[in-house]
Amino acid sequence: MLAGLAAQSVTNGASVVLWAFATTALVFLSLRLVASVGVTTLRSRFLEPVRMVGSAVKKSSGYVLMVVGAWFILLAASTSPTFGI
Repeated sequence: MLAGLAAQSVTNGASVVLWAFATTALVFLSLRLVASVGVTTLRSRFLEPVRMVGSAVKKSSGYVLMVVGAWFILLAASTSPTFGI
């Protein structure tokens, strides 16, 4: 982009390059502002409900981990010759 602006300054003059740079800077600034507002809106809209059910997810995933752990213990006990039931 800078190379293109430098090439334009040689052929069309500095005023065209300054106008192109200002336009590009304004577009980048507006896109950054839109992205920031969008992320803030999405965060409040979508992440708050997830936080509300977070404790239930933690609790249920804990139960799942306990069941899987018990399954692995039973599996190891049933296949081990020295630890058999």
